[in-house]
Amino acid sequence: MNTIDAALRRFAYLLAAAGLCLLFLNAIATVLDVLGRTLFATPIDRLSDVSGLIYILAAACCVPAATAQMRHITIKPFEERLAPRPYAALEGLAALLKLAVWAVLAWQLWAHAAEMEATHQTLSQLRGVRVAPFWTFVALAMSFNALLEALNLLRFTRVALGAMPPDTAAPAESAEPANML
Repeated sequence: MNTIDAALRRFAYLLAAAGLCLLFLNAIATVLDVLGRTLFATPIDRLSDVSGLIYILAAACCVPAATAQMRHITIKPFEERLAPRPYAALEGLAALLKLAVWAVLAWQLWAHAAEMEATHQTLSQLRGVRVAPFWTFVALAMSFNALLEALNLLRFTRVALGAMPPDTAAPAESAEPANML
């Protein structure tokens, strides 16, 4: 189980790296577009149409890495006040709520992707580029994120039930500074 967990978390980091590379390429294209408009009056046609999808894809790629490292914004008023097992139970409850949110989000994204496919939706300026595959990828990324949250829930549940020592409740990567590669 630990091997699968570690492999899924590594994949989340690679996915985030890919998303950040996409964002970097879009930033370069935007700079070239601005320079082209300013210096030569030749903008990159339809870049804004593609950029919107790139922002969504990049964000979807990065969310699972934050979940894998348990780096979402948290407020932990009971961390120092509770024993490790009750604290793990409280963290497990929070993980269960987050899992529900991620699952509903993924379900809605799958429905949105299906609607885009059924209506043959394309980009507004690039009529030949269908948007359904992009939204399907976003739905996949959020489904993967829900899986990672389920693993977090499992980890906290095992600690709360005494099946795992408390110091292993967080993934090993979370003790170090955020490092995607």
